[in-house]
Amino acid sequence: MDIQDQSHSQLHLMAEPPRHAVPPSLQTSEDTAYPTQNDHYYSEKRRERASPSTFSLWLPELCASVLVLAMLAAVVGTIRPHQDKPLPQWPYNLSINTLISIYFTILKAGITFLPSIAAVVIILATILDPFGQQIIRFYSCSIRDYSQNATIPRMTVLDGGLGFHIGALLDSIGADMQNAIHLGIYQAASSVAPFDCPTGNCTFTSRYGSTGWCSRCANITDQVEIVAVPAENEYQTAPVNVTLPSTNLTAILAEGGAMLSFGTRQGPMGTIVQLLLGTNSTGTTTSYEPDAWASANYGAAECTIFHCLRTYSTSMDNGQLHETIETEAYAWGDEDTSTSTPSTSPHNPLSSSNTGTYKTSIDVSCLNASEASFLRSQGYIFSTTNTYWLAYNLSTPLTNNNNDNSSSNSNSNTTTTTQSPIPIRPECLYQTDATTTRSIAYYPPNLFDGTVLAAPGAMIGPAHLQSLYRDGNVSFASVNSTFSRLANSMTLYGRGQPSALTTQPAIGEVYAADTCITGRFRW
Repeated sequence: MDIQDQSHSQLHLMAEPPRHAVPPSLQTSEDTAYPTQNDHYYSEKRRERASPSTFSLWLPELCASVLVLAMLAAVVGTIRPHQDKPLPQWPYNLSINTLISIYFTILKAGITFLPSIAAVVIILATILDPFGQQIIRFYSCSIRDYSQNATIPRMTVLDGGLGFHIGALLDSIGADMQNAIHLGIYQAASSVAPFDCPTGNCTFTSRYGSTGWCSRCANITDQVEIVAVPAENEYQTAPVNVTLPSTNLTAILAEGGAMLSFGTRQGPMGTIVQLLLGTNSTGTTTSYEPDAWASANYGAAECTIFHCLRTYSTSMDNGQLHETIETEAYAWGDEDTSTSTPSTSPHNPLSSSNTGTYKTSIDVSCLNASEASFLRSQGYIFSTTNTYWLAYNLSTPLTNNNNDNSSSNSNSNTTTTTQSPIPIRPECLYQTDATTTRSIAYYPPNLFDGTVLAAPGAMIGPAHLQSLYRDGNVSFASVNSTFSRLANSMTLYGRGQPSALTTQPAIGEVYAADTCITGRFRW
């Protein structure tokens, strides 16, 4: 080879780059005609990148599925603790609706990473919002407010509303009590106890007791005697006399007239008020109620007001208190205490047979086990299921001083006073005294004394007695109702006095109106 050809060949070799300098990714088929070890390595890497693992393929969908399930669990976990409870009060005024909306927003974001369900995602994203809001239902509810109590006053020591001293164990009746008595006569319906219910929605689940005044009336029309008085002349209509032999209470009747006579006598439970009506309606056209005494031309009743023990149950409707008298008892130690019905021969408050100054009774349902055991050890016989009241021998006055000067024994749950040991808690004891009962018994003879005369165009008699006459429609039912209202009015007066004699009130539950939530998980 000549020198010129050799130079040309060297120049050609210098212009051609080395084969190994070409990157494998840029080599042509000609360049890779003879694969090398590097070529095999890079080929394996390409195959690994082109074939990802199954886990790496499903990892996004698994994460999205877990997120969706977590949000559904969060919805249930948020609503369930507040099921049928008031709306939760969270910081920053965060409402439960807002939290549910956040959950469903995250849930919708999660299902977008589920390509396996394809177009279903679009449909789900559209309907999730309205269905999500339907999960929660709001409704009005009443929730117990434990920070407050409802109260109804009781009277554990009988308050007679007495005035100044006028005799041995005898006081006058105060003006307020007199007003209460007249209110009971005039009013058409019984008053309501002065209760305290802060929200207007309260319940008193337990019965409660109180001292008070009770009434009892008897229809004694069958005892009336009718006597015709001879007329003075043939032109005069003979008058008629109606008489009660027990007291000689008499009503003398002229033609077309009527007389309602009042009288009193002493009975075993206090003063008995008698009412006697007689009419001579010949020639009149007045029509009366069917049960009115005037329809039969005569009638009579006798009633008494006595100190008693009552048990009540209470309900409320639209903020109005409805108090029901469950039992009335005369249980002061001189009668059968195993029943709630007054005995037929209790003591006479005005007689010398009432030797005890204080009369005390126990609410048996109030007793705890140690108190009941103590009473039985002292010889008291009673049943915790059948006995309402139990007369208790206590010679000291029961006042709020018993609470102020008492010491409590934690083992026996007893209370003692500085005056005399009283191993029964004061809230279980009820008491009256001779001065109160005698003074109240002394008042009716002055109140129910007189007559009501009725004739065409005229009516004569005290106003409060005219109210019992009821324009001639007086009947046993109306008399019984009047005396019942009178006793209730006297009792409510005593229960409403803010004195030491009105003690621990009956406690009730207070409920407040609120908005509650419930989960409708079917949605």
